[in-house]
Amino acid sequence: MLATRGWKLLNYTLEHASLREFTVKKADGTEKRIVMCVWGLTGSGKSTHGMYIFDKRNARIYMEKFGIAPTEYVSDQVVRNDDIVAIFEDRVEGSEKGSWTKTEGVDETQGAIWDAGMSPRALHENTEFGPDGNPSFKGELFQFYGAPNRNARTVFYLADTGYFDGNVVSSGPLNMAILISPGYFTDYAWLKIEDPALAAKVLADGRTIGHPAQAKAVIGRVRYVTRYCLPFTMGTSNTAHVIRFHEFLKKRKESGNPIEAYKFNTTGRIVAKYEWVKQKLGDKTVELPNTKLVEVDDIPRAMGGTRTTIEETELFILQAARGTVKYEPHPIWGEKALVPVKVEGIPKERLRELYSTSHLPMDEIKRLLKAQILASKYYLGQQCSGLPDHIRNAMDF
Repeated sequence: MLATRGWKLLNYTLEHASLREFTVKKADGTEKRIVMCVWGLTGSGKSTHGMYIFDKRNARIYMEKFGIAPTEYVSDQVVRNDDIVAIFEDRVEGSEKGSWTKTEGVDETQGAIWDAGMSPRALHENTEFGPDGNPSFKGELFQFYGAPNRNARTVFYLADTGYFDGNVVSSGPLNMAILISPGYFTDYAWLKIEDPALAAKVLADGRTIGHPAQAKAVIGRVRYVTRYCLPFTMGTSNTAHVIRFHEFLKKRKESGNPIEAYKFNTTGRIVAKYEWVKQKLGDKTVELPNTKLVEVDDIPRAMGGTRTTIEETELFILQAARGTVKYEPHPIWGEKALVPVKVEGIPKERLRELYSTSHLPMDEIKRLLKAQILASKYYLGQQCSGLPDHIRNAMDF
Protein backbone atom coordinates (compact mmCIF):
# COMPACT_ATOMS: atom_id res chain seq x y z
CA MET A 1 0.00 0.00 0.00
CA LEU A 2 1.09 3.55 -0.65
CA ALA A 3 0.22 6.32 1.78
CA THR A 4 -1.11 9.52 0.26
CA ARG A 5 -1.26 11.84 3.23
CA GLY A 6 2.29 13.10 2.68
CA TRP A 7 1.64 14.32 -0.87
CA LYS A 8 -0.51 17.32 -1.67
CA LEU A 9 -3.85 16.05 -2.92
CA LEU A 10 -4.41 19.40 -4.61
CA ASN A 11 -1.71 18.43 -7.10
CA TYR A 12 -2.31 14.77 -7.89
CA THR A 13 -4.48 11.68 -7.66
CA LEU A 14 -2.99 8.29 -6.77
CA GLU A 15 -4.29 5.41 -8.88
CA HIS A 16 -4.02 1.65 -9.31
CA ALA A 17 -3.09 1.86 -12.98
CA SER A 18 -0.33 1.03 -15.42
CA LEU A 19 1.55 3.60 -17.50
CA ARG A 20 2.53 3.09 -21.13
CA GLU A 21 3.68 5.47 -23.84
CA PHE A 22 4.02 5.32 -27.61
CA THR A 23 4.09 7.65 -30.59
CA VAL A 24 1.36 7.09 -33.15
CA LYS A 25 1.01 8.23 -36.73
CA LYS A 26 -2.44 9.78 -37.03
CA ALA A 27 -4.77 9.57 -40.00
CA ASP A 28 -3.71 13.04 -41.16
CA GLY A 29 -0.04 12.04 -41.20
CA THR A 30 0.95 13.94 -38.07
CA GLU A 31 2.41 12.24 -35.01
CA LYS A 32 1.04 12.22 -31.47
CA ARG A 33 2.70 11.09 -28.26
CA ILE A 34 0.28 8.91 -26.28
CA VAL A 35 0.60 8.87 -22.49
CA MET A 36 -1.82 6.12 -21.47
CA CYS A 37 -2.93 4.77 -18.11
CA VAL A 38 -4.92 1.56 -17.77
CA TRP A 39 -7.00 0.90 -14.64
CA GLY A 40 -8.15 -2.59 -13.64
CA LEU A 41 -8.06 -5.36 -11.06
CA THR A 42 -6.62 -8.89 -10.99
CA GLY A 43 -6.96 -10.75 -14.26
CA SER A 44 -8.87 -7.99 -16.08
CA GLY A 45 -6.10 -6.89 -18.46
CA LYS A 46 -4.40 -3.94 -16.74
CA SER A 47 -0.94 -5.45 -17.12
CA THR A 48 -1.74 -7.09 -20.46
CA HIS A 49 -2.63 -3.76 -22.06
CA GLY A 50 -0.43 -1.58 -19.88
CA MET A 51 2.69 -3.47 -20.95
CA TYR A 52 1.64 -4.45 -24.47
CA ILE A 53 4.16 -3.83 -27.24
CA PHE A 54 3.65 -4.13 -30.99
CA ASP A 55 6.59 -6.04 -32.48
CA LYS A 56 7.40 -8.58 -35.17
CA ARG A 57 6.24 -11.43 -32.93
CA ASN A 58 2.63 -10.24 -32.93
CA ALA A 59 2.53 -8.11 -36.10
CA ARG A 60 1.63 -11.15 -38.21
CA ILE A 61 -1.55 -11.66 -36.17
CA TYR A 62 -2.78 -8.18 -37.08
CA MET A 63 -2.00 -8.69 -40.75
CA GLU A 64 -3.69 -12.09 -40.86
CA LYS A 65 -6.79 -11.15 -38.85
CA PHE A 66 -7.27 -7.46 -39.60
CA GLY A 67 -5.12 -6.55 -42.60
CA ILE A 68 -3.34 -3.95 -40.45
CA ALA A 69 0.41 -3.57 -39.89
CA PRO A 70 0.56 -1.87 -36.47
CA THR A 71 4.32 -1.31 -36.52
CA GLU A 72 3.81 1.05 -39.48
CA TYR A 73 1.84 3.38 -37.21
CA VAL A 74 3.54 2.98 -33.81
CA SER A 75 7.04 3.92 -32.70
CA ASP A 76 9.07 4.73 -29.57
CA GLN A 77 7.11 2.38 -27.32
CA VAL A 78 7.87 2.62 -23.59
CA VAL A 79 6.66 0.74 -20.51
CA ARG A 80 6.86 3.06 -17.48
CA ASN A 81 4.88 1.38 -14.69
CA ASP A 82 2.55 -1.52 -14.01
CA ASP A 83 0.73 -0.92 -10.77
CA ILE A 84 0.56 2.39 -8.87
CA VAL A 85 0.86 5.84 -10.41
CA ALA A 86 0.41 9.44 -9.32
CA ILE A 87 -1.41 11.54 -11.92
CA PHE A 88 -0.50 15.23 -11.90
CA GLU A 89 -1.79 17.89 -14.26
CA ASP A 90 1.45 17.95 -16.25
CA ARG A 91 2.73 14.38 -15.87
CA VAL A 92 2.23 10.87 -14.53
CA GLU A 93 4.74 9.39 -12.09
CA GLY A 94 5.26 5.68 -11.60
CA SER A 95 6.19 4.15 -8.27
CA GLU A 96 8.48 1.23 -9.10
CA LYS A 97 10.95 -0.16 -11.59
CA GLY A 98 9.59 -3.66 -11.43
CA SER A 99 6.32 -5.58 -11.66
CA TRP A 100 4.55 -8.40 -9.87
CA THR A 101 2.06 -9.62 -12.41
CA LYS A 102 0.06 -12.64 -13.50
CA THR A 103 1.89 -14.56 -16.19
CA GLU A 104 -0.32 -17.61 -16.63
CA GLY A 105 -1.13 -18.01 -20.33
CA VAL A 106 1.38 -15.39 -21.46
CA ASP A 107 3.20 -16.26 -24.69
CA GLU A 108 5.65 -14.56 -27.04
CA THR A 109 2.95 -12.42 -28.63
CA GLN A 110 2.97 -10.44 -25.38
CA GLY A 111 6.63 -9.76 -25.92
CA ALA A 112 7.43 -7.32 -23.12
CA ILE A 113 5.93 -9.48 -20.36
CA TRP A 114 7.29 -12.65 -21.94
CA ASP A 115 10.87 -11.38 -22.18
CA ALA A 116 10.87 -10.01 -18.64
CA GLY A 117 9.28 -13.19 -17.29
CA MET A 118 11.90 -15.34 -19.01
CA SER A 119 14.77 -13.25 -17.69
CA PRO A 120 17.13 -15.10 -15.32
CA ARG A 121 16.53 -12.24 -12.88
CA ALA A 122 12.79 -12.95 -12.63
CA LEU A 123 11.25 -14.52 -9.52
CA HIS A 124 8.34 -16.91 -10.00
CA GLU A 125 5.39 -17.87 -7.85
CA ASN A 126 3.09 -20.83 -8.59
CA THR A 127 4.88 -21.18 -11.91
CA GLU A 128 5.82 -24.49 -13.47
CA PHE A 129 8.96 -25.23 -15.48
CA GLY A 130 9.09 -26.94 -18.84
CA PRO A 131 11.28 -29.86 -19.99
CA ASP A 132 13.97 -27.38 -21.09
CA GLY A 133 14.31 -26.09 -17.53
CA ASN A 134 12.84 -22.69 -18.35
CA PRO A 135 9.69 -21.23 -16.77
CA SER A 136 6.48 -22.28 -18.49
CA PHE A 137 3.40 -20.05 -18.39
CA LYS A 138 1.14 -22.60 -20.08
CA GLY A 139 -0.46 -23.86 -16.87
CA GLU A 140 -0.42 -27.50 -17.90
CA LEU A 141 1.26 -29.25 -14.96
CA PHE A 142 0.61 -27.64 -11.58
CA GLN A 143 -2.56 -28.48 -9.71
CA PHE A 144 -4.10 -27.32 -6.47
CA TYR A 145 -6.35 -29.87 -4.75
CA GLY A 146 -6.79 -31.60 -8.09
CA ALA A 147 -7.67 -28.43 -10.02
CA PRO A 148 -5.39 -26.71 -12.56
CA ASN A 149 -3.19 -23.97 -11.12
CA ARG A 150 -4.61 -20.56 -11.96
CA ASN A 151 -2.43 -18.07 -10.15
CA ALA A 152 1.01 -18.10 -11.76
CA ARG A 153 2.76 -14.81 -11.03
CA THR A 154 6.18 -13.36 -11.74
CA VAL A 155 8.23 -10.56 -10.23
CA PHE A 156 10.49 -8.96 -12.83
CA TYR A 157 12.46 -5.84 -13.63
CA LEU A 158 10.78 -3.50 -16.10
CA ALA A 159 14.18 -3.14 -17.73
CA ASP A 160 13.94 -6.77 -18.80
CA THR A 161 10.88 -6.01 -20.92
CA GLY A 162 13.27 -4.27 -23.29
CA TYR A 163 11.01 -1.21 -23.29
CA PHE A 164 11.84 0.56 -20.04
CA ASP A 165 14.29 3.45 -20.25
CA GLY A 166 14.83 3.76 -16.51
CA ASN A 167 12.43 6.69 -16.15
CA VAL A 168 9.14 6.16 -14.28
CA VAL A 169 7.94 9.69 -15.09
CA SER A 170 5.92 10.28 -18.26
CA SER A 171 7.17 12.52 -21.06
CA GLY A 172 4.02 14.65 -20.81
CA PRO A 173 0.55 14.85 -19.34
CA LEU A 174 -1.93 11.99 -19.42
CA ASN A 175 -3.96 12.03 -22.63
CA MET A 176 -5.53 8.54 -22.75
CA ALA A 177 -7.31 6.91 -19.79
CA ILE A 178 -8.65 3.36 -20.11
CA LEU A 179 -10.96 2.14 -17.35
CA ILE A 180 -11.43 -1.63 -17.51
CA SER A 181 -14.96 -2.26 -16.24
CA PRO A 182 -15.99 -5.79 -17.19
CA GLY A 183 -19.64 -6.77 -17.02
CA TYR A 184 -22.10 -9.25 -18.44
CA PHE A 185 -25.27 -7.52 -19.57
CA THR A 186 -25.39 -3.89 -20.73
CA ASP A 187 -21.84 -3.31 -21.87
CA TYR A 188 -20.32 -2.67 -25.24
CA ALA A 189 -16.77 -3.92 -25.78
CA TRP A 190 -15.48 -0.35 -25.88
CA LEU A 191 -17.01 3.04 -25.14
CA LYS A 192 -15.47 6.48 -25.45
CA ILE A 193 -16.56 8.56 -22.47
CA GLU A 194 -17.15 12.23 -23.25
CA ASP A 195 -18.62 13.29 -19.91
CA PRO A 196 -16.02 13.76 -17.13
CA ALA A 197 -18.62 12.96 -14.46
CA LEU A 198 -19.47 9.65 -16.15
CA ALA A 199 -15.77 8.73 -16.35
CA ALA A 200 -15.38 9.59 -12.66
CA LYS A 201 -18.39 7.38 -11.84
CA VAL A 202 -16.82 4.44 -13.70
CA LEU A 203 -13.61 4.97 -11.71
CA ALA A 204 -15.52 5.28 -8.44
CA ASP A 205 -17.41 2.04 -9.12
CA GLY A 206 -14.23 0.02 -9.75
CA ARG A 207 -16.38 -2.72 -11.24
CA THR A 208 -14.64 -6.00 -11.97
CA ILE A 209 -15.25 -9.74 -12.22
CA GLY A 210 -13.90 -12.20 -9.67
CA HIS A 211 -10.82 -13.98 -11.00
CA PRO A 212 -10.04 -17.72 -10.60
CA ALA A 213 -7.10 -16.80 -8.37
CA GLN A 214 -9.55 -15.40 -5.83
CA ALA A 215 -12.03 -17.07 -3.46
CA LYS A 216 -14.34 -19.45 -5.28
CA ALA A 217 -17.40 -17.58 -3.98
CA VAL A 218 -16.50 -14.54 -6.11
CA ILE A 219 -15.08 -16.22 -9.21
CA GLY A 220 -17.07 -15.13 -12.23
CA ARG A 221 -19.21 -12.75 -10.17
CA VAL A 222 -19.46 -8.99 -10.71
CA ARG A 223 -17.79 -7.08 -7.88
CA TYR A 224 -17.41 -3.41 -6.99
CA VAL A 225 -13.99 -2.39 -5.64
CA THR A 226 -13.93 1.39 -5.67
CA ARG A 227 -11.16 2.93 -7.79
CA TYR A 228 -9.82 -0.61 -8.36
CA CYS A 229 -7.82 0.38 -5.31
CA LEU A 230 -8.87 -1.48 -2.17
CA PRO A 231 -6.46 -1.85 -0.41
CA PHE A 232 -3.72 -0.31 -2.59
CA THR A 233 -3.78 3.24 -1.21
CA MET A 234 -4.36 4.65 2.24
CA GLY A 235 -4.58 8.03 3.94
CA THR A 236 -6.70 10.20 1.66
CA SER A 237 -10.28 9.08 1.03
CA ASN A 238 -11.44 7.35 -2.13
CA THR A 239 -13.97 10.13 -2.60
CA ALA A 240 -11.27 12.81 -2.59
CA HIS A 241 -9.31 10.97 -5.28
CA VAL A 242 -12.39 10.54 -7.48
CA ILE A 243 -13.26 14.22 -7.17
CA ARG A 244 -9.71 15.18 -8.12
CA PHE A 245 -9.77 12.85 -11.12
CA HIS A 246 -13.00 14.49 -12.24
CA GLU A 247 -11.44 17.93 -11.83
CA PHE A 248 -8.51 16.92 -14.04
CA LEU A 249 -10.83 15.62 -16.77
CA LYS A 250 -13.11 18.65 -16.61
CA LYS A 251 -10.26 21.17 -16.69
CA ARG A 252 -8.58 19.48 -19.63
CA LYS A 253 -11.83 19.26 -21.58
CA GLU A 254 -12.54 22.94 -21.02
CA SER A 255 -9.00 23.78 -22.18
CA GLY A 256 -9.64 22.14 -25.55
CA ASN A 257 -7.02 19.43 -24.89
CA PRO A 258 -9.10 16.65 -23.34
CA ILE A 259 -7.92 13.43 -21.75
CA GLU A 260 -9.59 10.81 -23.93
CA ALA A 261 -11.35 8.41 -21.54
CA TYR A 262 -12.58 4.93 -22.43
CA LYS A 263 -14.52 2.14 -20.71
CA PHE A 264 -13.51 -1.38 -21.75
CA ASN A 265 -15.28 -4.69 -21.19
CA THR A 266 -12.41 -7.19 -21.42
CA THR A 267 -13.09 -10.25 -19.29
CA GLY A 268 -16.87 -9.89 -19.19
CA ARG A 269 -19.36 -11.10 -21.77
CA ILE A 270 -21.61 -9.55 -24.39
CA VAL A 271 -24.18 -10.81 -23.34
CA ALA A 272 -24.05 -13.68 -20.79
CA LYS A 273 -27.03 -15.82 -19.85
CA TYR A 274 -28.78 -14.67 -16.69
CA GLU A 275 -31.94 -14.83 -14.62
CA TRP A 276 -33.65 -12.25 -12.45
CA VAL A 277 -33.49 -13.09 -8.76
CA LYS A 278 -34.31 -11.33 -5.51
CA GLN A 279 -31.23 -10.32 -3.55
CA LYS A 280 -30.47 -8.31 -0.44
CA LEU A 281 -28.66 -5.02 -0.66
CA GLY A 282 -28.31 -4.01 2.95
CA ASP A 283 -31.77 -4.10 4.49
CA LYS A 284 -33.56 -3.88 1.12
CA THR A 285 -34.65 -6.75 -1.09
CA VAL A 286 -34.24 -5.95 -4.78
CA GLU A 287 -34.44 -7.81 -8.06
CA LEU A 288 -31.09 -8.12 -9.82
CA PRO A 289 -29.75 -10.16 -12.74
CA ASN A 290 -27.80 -13.25 -11.71
CA THR A 291 -25.25 -14.56 -14.19
CA LYS A 292 -25.57 -18.24 -15.01
CA LEU A 293 -22.24 -19.95 -14.40
CA VAL A 294 -20.93 -23.35 -15.41
CA GLU A 295 -17.78 -25.01 -14.05
CA VAL A 296 -15.03 -25.66 -16.60
CA ASP A 297 -11.92 -27.33 -15.13
CA ASP A 298 -13.32 -26.51 -11.68
CA ILE A 299 -13.54 -22.81 -12.58
CA PRO A 300 -16.98 -21.12 -12.63
CA ARG A 301 -17.41 -19.35 -15.97
CA ALA A 302 -20.25 -17.29 -17.41
CA MET A 303 -22.50 -19.06 -19.88
CA GLY A 304 -23.07 -17.59 -23.31
CA GLY A 305 -22.04 -14.35 -24.91
CA THR A 306 -18.88 -13.22 -26.65
CA ARG A 307 -15.82 -11.25 -25.60
CA THR A 308 -13.00 -9.44 -27.33
CA THR A 309 -9.56 -10.86 -27.94
CA ILE A 310 -6.42 -9.10 -26.73
CA GLU A 311 -5.60 -8.23 -30.33
CA GLU A 312 -9.03 -6.75 -31.05
CA THR A 313 -8.74 -4.49 -28.02
CA GLU A 314 -5.19 -3.46 -28.90
CA LEU A 315 -6.32 -2.69 -32.44
CA PHE A 316 -9.08 -0.50 -31.05
CA ILE A 317 -6.54 1.32 -28.84
CA LEU A 318 -4.32 1.90 -31.87
CA GLN A 319 -7.12 3.17 -34.10
CA ALA A 320 -8.61 5.33 -31.34
CA ALA A 321 -5.19 6.89 -30.74
CA ARG A 322 -4.84 7.52 -34.48
CA GLY A 323 -8.23 9.22 -34.54
CA THR A 324 -9.69 6.89 -37.18
CA VAL A 325 -12.58 5.39 -35.14
CA LYS A 326 -16.07 6.60 -36.03
CA TYR A 327 -18.65 6.90 -33.25
CA GLU A 328 -22.31 7.53 -32.59
CA PRO A 329 -24.08 8.54 -29.35
CA HIS A 330 -24.87 5.86 -26.78
CA PRO A 331 -28.54 4.80 -27.10
CA ILE A 332 -29.25 5.64 -23.44
CA TRP A 333 -26.55 8.08 -22.29
CA GLY A 334 -26.51 10.02 -25.54
CA GLU A 335 -23.49 12.28 -26.11
CA LYS A 336 -22.08 11.45 -22.66
CA ALA A 337 -20.65 8.25 -24.13
CA LEU A 338 -19.91 7.24 -27.71
CA VAL A 339 -20.27 3.81 -29.34
CA PRO A 340 -17.73 2.86 -32.04
CA VAL A 341 -19.46 2.17 -35.34
CA LYS A 342 -16.36 1.86 -37.52
CA VAL A 343 -12.97 0.53 -36.47
CA GLU A 344 -10.61 -0.02 -39.38
CA GLY A 345 -9.64 -3.68 -39.50
CA ILE A 346 -12.65 -5.01 -37.57
CA PRO A 347 -15.53 -6.14 -39.81
CA LYS A 348 -18.83 -4.39 -39.25
CA GLU A 349 -20.51 -7.71 -38.46
CA ARG A 350 -17.98 -8.47 -35.72
CA LEU A 351 -18.27 -4.98 -34.30
CA ARG A 352 -22.02 -5.37 -33.98
CA GLU A 353 -21.52 -8.64 -32.11
CA LEU A 354 -19.73 -6.56 -29.49
CA TYR A 355 -22.85 -4.42 -28.82
CA SER A 356 -25.16 -5.46 -26.01
CA THR A 357 -27.99 -3.91 -28.02
CA SER A 358 -27.45 -6.53 -30.73
CA HIS A 359 -28.46 -9.25 -28.30
CA LEU A 360 -31.21 -7.76 -26.13
CA PRO A 361 -34.22 -5.47 -26.68
CA MET A 362 -33.85 -1.90 -25.45
CA ASP A 363 -36.45 -2.29 -22.69
CA GLU A 364 -34.41 -5.13 -21.18
CA ILE A 365 -31.15 -3.18 -21.58
CA LYS A 366 -32.68 -0.29 -19.62
CA ARG A 367 -33.94 -2.61 -16.91
CA LEU A 368 -30.50 -4.23 -16.60
CA LEU A 369 -28.74 -0.87 -16.54
CA LYS A 370 -31.03 0.44 -13.81
CA ALA A 371 -30.23 -2.65 -11.74
CA GLN A 372 -26.50 -2.11 -12.32
CA ILE A 373 -26.78 1.52 -11.21
CA LEU A 374 -28.74 0.50 -8.10
CA ALA A 375 -26.10 -2.04 -7.08
CA SER A 376 -23.23 0.33 -7.83
CA LYS A 377 -24.69 3.06 -5.63
CA TYR A 378 -25.10 0.62 -2.77
CA TYR A 379 -21.40 -0.24 -2.87
CA LEU A 380 -20.42 3.39 -3.37
CA GLY A 381 -22.22 4.13 -0.12
CA GLN A 382 -19.92 1.66 1.61
CA GLN A 383 -16.64 2.36 -0.16
CA CYS A 384 -16.79 5.88 -1.60
CA SER A 385 -19.39 7.80 0.36
CA GLY A 386 -20.01 11.50 -0.02
CA LEU A 387 -19.57 11.73 -3.78
CA PRO A 388 -21.14 14.84 -5.31
CA ASP A 389 -24.48 14.11 -6.96
CA HIS A 390 -23.22 14.99 -10.45
CA ILE A 391 -20.73 12.09 -10.21
CA ARG A 392 -22.82 9.66 -8.17
CA ASN A 393 -25.80 10.07 -10.51
CA ALA A 394 -23.85 10.37 -13.78
CA MET A 395 -25.21 7.05 -15.13
CA ASP A 396 -28.83 7.82 -14.25
CA PHE A 397 -31.42 8.12 -17.00
